[in-house]
Parts: sequence; C-alpha cells; structure tokens
Amino acid sequence: SSGINAEYGKSGTDKGKPGIMGLVHDLTIDPIHHEIHVADRENGQVHVLNYISGTFTRVYPIPGSVYSVDFSTDPPALFAVNVTNGNMESKVMTIDPATGDIKAASPPSPSPLKTPHSITHLKSFGIFAGEIAAPFKVWRFLPTSVAPPTPDTTTNNSLTKTILRKISDTQIPISVVILLAIVGMFPVTYLAIVVVARCRGGGHS
Repeated sequence: SSGINAEYGKSGTDKGKPGIMGLVHDLTIDPIHHEIHVADRENGQVHVLNYISGTFTRVYPIPGSVYSVDFSTDPPALFAVNVTNGNMESKVMTIDPATGDIKAASPPSPSPLKTPHSITHLKSFGIFAGEIAAPFKVWRFLPTSVAPPTPDTTTNNSLTKTILRKISDTQIPISVVILLAIVGMFPVTYLAIVVVARCRGGGHS
C-alpha cells in the first residue's frame, strides 16, 4: 500500500562491492543498456544497476566524493563531478560507462570549481555544472571527447569530389571536359571585355 514495489542496494561503507552504498546523491539512466548509474557520494563510487533484472552489475571508483552524474547516449558517455577532497581538485570527468575509465577531466589545474553539486550534459553545447556554495556559479565545459565547432571548410572540397566522381562515372574523356570548361568561359570573358571597353570609352568622352 506504500506504493513502493522494489528496492535495490544496501547501506554500507565497503568499497568495491556493487550495491553497497554510503550515500546515494544522484542517478542517471542509460536507456541503451537498461542501466542506472548511481552516484555514491560518501564512498566515492558509481554503481551500475540493471533496471530490467534489478541487479547491480558493477561499481567503479571516482576520485573524491562524487556528487552528480549524467549520461549521454550519443556518443555513449558518463559525466560525473566530484567535490574537493583533501588535496584533490574538483573536476568534471568524462567516463567510459562500460569500464569506468576516466577518459578526460576538466578544467585544467588549478580548478576553479569549489562545491559543484549538480551536472547536466547537452549535446553540441557541453557540460554544465552548478555550485551549491560560493561562488554560486554555473560553469560550462566542453569535454575533450566532443570537438569544438570548426569552420566548415569541407563543404567545397566535398562538392568538388562529388562532381569529379560523377564525371568519372559518366566515362567522359577528360579532354572533352576541359574543352567544355574553356568554351563555357568564353561568354564571361567576352562580357568582361565589353564592360572594360565601355568604361574606357566613357572615360574619353
């Protein structure tokens, strides 16, 4: 009658044991693999729960106290943020969700993050982290796995390659293509000569 139809995990401080958690502080869903990644703040771990079978499949450590996690489906990645623990800096981490390996961490040292409490990822925009205490800021980071936008210098090259490929597919001799290109330039050249001639004629009058 309470409305609770399932519960997962146990309270404890035994690190390295899936489902034994000190303080569940956040969670995020991986709909691809039917998993929930659970931030265990006090034990500095992320537990992975398969929500179909209801079993914890693995656990991996996060430096410091992990406060928040967010999952990205494209490409698959887990983002986590920790809070300074001793000499350890607070970082926004990009993690391989399958292995728990930390692939990247931002920002570079010295980190301005003090008490990041929540994190969210928006594709093509980056990762946003919010501070729960001074300086009460929202930070934006671009994970190294997501390349920053670059000028579109490939469009013209791709168009040129497409045109050349289509010409090649038609099996037209290259000499004919060159001849057609030269003939096609005649009207433009003639028009330019006429314009220049008229300009010069107008200057003498």
